[in-house]
Amino acid sequence: MAIQQSDLDKKHDSEDGLSTMRHSFAHVLAAAVLELWQKSRLGVGPATEDGFYYDIEIRDADGKGVMISDADLRTIEQRMRKAIKKGFKFDGEEHTKEEAVRYWADADQPYKVEMLENIPGEVVTYYRHDGFVDLCRGPHVGSSKDLRYFELTKISGAYWKGDSTRPQLQRIYGIAFETREDLENYKTRIKEAERRDHRRLAQVLDLFHFEEDAGRGLPLYHPDAALMRSIIARFLEDEHLKRGYDIVSTPYIMNADLWKRTGHEDHYRDMMFFLQKDDEAYAIKPMNCPGHALIFRHKIRSYRDLPIRYYEFGRVLRAEFSGTVHGLTRARLFTQDDAHIFCRPDQVQSEVLAVVDFAIDMLDTFGFGYKLFLATRPEKGYVGTDEMWDQAAAALEAAMQERGVPFELLPGEGAFYGPKIEFSLFDAIGRKWTGPTIQVDFNLAQALDATYRDSDDTEKYPVVIHRVVLGSWERFFGVAIEHFAGAFPVWMSAKQVNIVPVSERFLDYAQGIREQLVREGIRAVCDDGDGTMGYKIRQSEILKIPYTLIVGEREAETGTISVRGRGRKDLGNMSLDEFLTRIKEEIRTKAIDG
Repeated sequence: MAIQQSDLDKKHDSEDGLSTMRHSFAHVLAAAVLELWQKSRLGVGPATEDGFYYDIEIRDADGKGVMISDADLRTIEQRMRKAIKKGFKFDGEEHTKEEAVRYWADADQPYKVEMLENIPGEVVTYYRHDGFVDLCRGPHVGSSKDLRYFELTKISGAYWKGDSTRPQLQRIYGIAFETREDLENYKTRIKEAERRDHRRLAQVLDLFHFEEDAGRGLPLYHPDAALMRSIIARFLEDEHLKRGYDIVSTPYIMNADLWKRTGHEDHYRDMMFFLQKDDEAYAIKPMNCPGHALIFRHKIRSYRDLPIRYYEFGRVLRAEFSGTVHGLTRARLFTQDDAHIFCRPDQVQSEVLAVVDFAIDMLDTFGFGYKLFLATRPEKGYVGTDEMWDQAAAALEAAMQERGVPFELLPGEGAFYGPKIEFSLFDAIGRKWTGPTIQVDFNLAQALDATYRDSDDTEKYPVVIHRVVLGSWERFFGVAIEHFAGAFPVWMSAKQVNIVPVSERFLDYAQGIREQLVREGIRAVCDDGDGTMGYKIRQSEILKIPYTLIVGEREAETGTISVRGRGRKDLGNMSLDEFLTRIKEEIRTKAIDG
């Protein structure tokens, strides 16, 4: 049964037009692939933030798998452009699910058959264009005349449904925009993103690496990165102590039964690592909250003791699918600046408000932009009463309104244990990343029988606020590398100053300058290796060291230094005291730019 065009228009009007256009491009992509490899099997082809992709099992005429190349990508793109010029329309039609199963089974499209099993109701929708048909709920653009500015960009592997035990398909990516200017601007941003890629810069700056001998998604930090991790950890610890948090530490592994009682095993089992020793089963912690609750319940608590705030810079391990692991921004081993606040219901709003302020302070310190979202009660599978959820969501909303920060609602996207505030942060080139989260929890204290004695002398369960103000150290560090393009602010740089003697005659003077800087708490090195002065200065630039001090005959005679700032900034000749005043002020204020 055909869908009336008026119905299609209404549906189209209700959707994001750019997303609709990109989804239509995905259909044109799939059609082009089937023209070239007729026995290919189609997976899914959604719109993305910048374009579209389609997951396809590409097979030759004999039904054997084919791995396509970048040259094939250009061929597919040419087929798409040729088809678009025909000026075809996208037509929707409805079929019963029974008819659809027969149709897609006869067409040897097993992934479509499997998709049908998960579609509710007895009626499904197809969309046709130019002889191609796909299982799709739409909407689409009215005509291919609306499809203009696009490019295919890359090919990657993608397990069906993200499950490494299922077949691996080929994911073909494309980008699409409404104007040529938008398309070209995006390509420029992509080139800049490649220049900033934290994995590439990690090699240049000697920060970290991954290798199969250690295990996928498990970073090995080199000295400079490990030192920067320590610098940030100390900064975070100081900031938490200023705000009334207590520092705690919990085991890396805990009894497996603990995770059953808290509900984490039911909701996160696929993301957890388990081990057995003698007759005891353990789980490697994927999060820190149960341990904090055990510390809270260790002794009797009064309502006067609340709020109690526990902070842990705690390492956790999660079994991320191998296909989703991506450098530091999606690692299996990571460290959270994790805290849990145990408070009374009447304290939730003020505590959330304090955390919002804390998170904003942290993002401002590193120069990130941000946007806030409020994720509310899911439709099902949540704990606690609707009244508790509404009360907590109202407290979160009131805290953001009191601060005057705009936010958007994410209906139904709260965690199973409570609503949450999510920060999206934006880096120097406008990309969006996952940032701080603030989550209200009605489940944890009750699951572990962690109580306090209220003013009426009855036992009550505290509300637990889960929160991170940067997130995982690994993801933050990866994003920070790209945000700063490796040129870190002075205060967090592992090497703050590099001293370059003009020749070996002035090495003793250079070493003396370094020793004075180190005594003043400055992380300084002296380049006493082989190579010309010009080579050493270039190396300082490549390694993005904030300051390079050049010393030669004039400097040695006058007891001064010649100062160069990162980015080839010649700051002239000055005394060491003058330089110390300058750099110490940058460190004190945590200046982003020198």
